[in-house]
Amino acid sequence: MAKEIKCPECGEWTSDNEATCSHCGANLHPDRSEEIKRMLSFKPLDIPLIPINEDDHWFLKGVKMVLRTGQAIFIAIGSAIVYIASGAAH
Repeated sequence: MAKEIKCPECGEWTSDNEATCSHCGANLHPDRSEEIKRMLSFKPLDIPLIPINEDDHWFLKGVKMVLRTGQAIFIAIGSAIVYIASGAAH
């Protein structure tokens, strides 16, 4: 069940996950408004992988799939290293 809070403007109960009141539109978290804006503007990384075209020769598709797998493994290993390094820093 979602946590609810009382709106400071209209006094109605609304979900704590929302940035504004669902009844009157007032800002529910004036102290967290910058954090909420930053979280809502988050875009996942666009990692460029080798494109596999539908009209590529079957052999070329196979080579590209192998290279793509290598890219994914490289990204996974790099991410793991960054995760471990950031944990060691704290």
